Amino acid sequence: MKMIRLEDLCSISTGSTDTKDAVVDGAYPLFDRSKIIKKSTKYLFDCAALIIPGEGAEFLPKYYSGKFDLHQRAYALFNMKSELDIQFLKYYLIFVKDYFTRVAVGATVKSLRRRHFADLEIPLPPLPEQKTIVEKLDAAFAEIDLLEANLATKAARTSALLNSILGAAFTPDSAAGLEPHQGPAMKTVKLGAVAEVIAGQSPEGIFYNAGNIGMPFYQGKKEFGAKFLGKPTTWTTKVTKTAISGDILMSVRAPVGPINFATTELCIGRGLAAIRAGEKLNNDFLFYFLLFQQPNLVGNAGAVFDSINKDQIASIDLPLPSLPEQKAIVEKLDAAFAEIDLMRDQAMAAKSSFSALRQSILSSAFTEVADVA
Repeated sequence: MKMIRLEDLCSISTGSTDTKDAVVDGAYPLFDRSKIIKKSTKYLFDCAALIIPGEGAEFLPKYYSGKFDLHQRAYALFNMKSELDIQFLKYYLIFVKDYFTRVAVGATVKSLRRRHFADLEIPLPPLPEQKTIVEKLDAAFAEIDLLEANLATKAARTSALLNSILGAAFTPDSAAGLEPHQGPAMKTVKLGAVAEVIAGQSPEGIFYNAGNIGMPFYQGKKEFGAKFLGKPTTWTTKVTKTAISGDILMSVRAPVGPINFATTELCIGRGLAAIRAGEKLNNDFLFYFLLFQQPNLVGNAGAVFDSINKDQIASIDLPLPSLPEQKAIVEKLDAAFAEIDLMRDQAMAAKSSFSALRQSILSSAFTEVADVA
């Protein structure tokens, strides 16, 4: 099979717009990392093109035809020679996406250079054969898209179910089907009356290290897991505010509200608060309640971060049934969340299989191309 350098088959160009520049709403899309991020009053291209992220994004060529502008760290492939079908090229680039991962340069954010596209060799079967391959791939990918859309619908329903279950637990008169609280209405107290809230305080940067010296230090939600805090990446030799195993850590600077359990003693910075349940409060009950409250924790609009402070957390109204009732609520929520976690695991496995299926279909198509000689 004839292989031709991409540079010999089309034009390759980056954009010229920096997203830091003021761009007002206009008639033309501005692409960055293959997604429309703004509307522009100007356009750099007026053609059919493949738009490709050049930095820090999943490699995913996007086809677009018309007038558009482009960020300076993205690429447009256009002016295709007559013997190359642009959709054939799109599928081939997705097929060889691992190549772009390998050649990307940069110590932190990986980026692509023009030469990485120019030097790539493209198989070039006759144009009618290219169009046949595209038709087959379009049909196969359309079926996968439908399966993914159905999966997304199920995921949305799972999320709604989760919110419904939490709502039923903490508003027992709801119609969600979970009614753990019986008898008189739950009394409500301020969170600070039954739990200690500890605002984080960051040590000076000179005390940080990555060498496991001192106490583990967490600044925000970067190391948050599904429920329990992940392994530390930073330690500090100067300890300011500490959390202990079992404390609930809350992200208090954008994003506000995510929570995790601490699993050991650690130092917390300004981006976190530790919430320590008192003797009248079941720790897991508190965790589920804060999970339920998360959408309501909007914080303060600040110049840099949206944030919530210690006093605001302490003033949250908390329903407080008896400890046996709290335990009963937790047991029902644990069972419900276990089912939801299973559904999510199945969805993640299905999503991964869809990605593998796409690559398998592409591999089959382009292996056939290579075999024709």
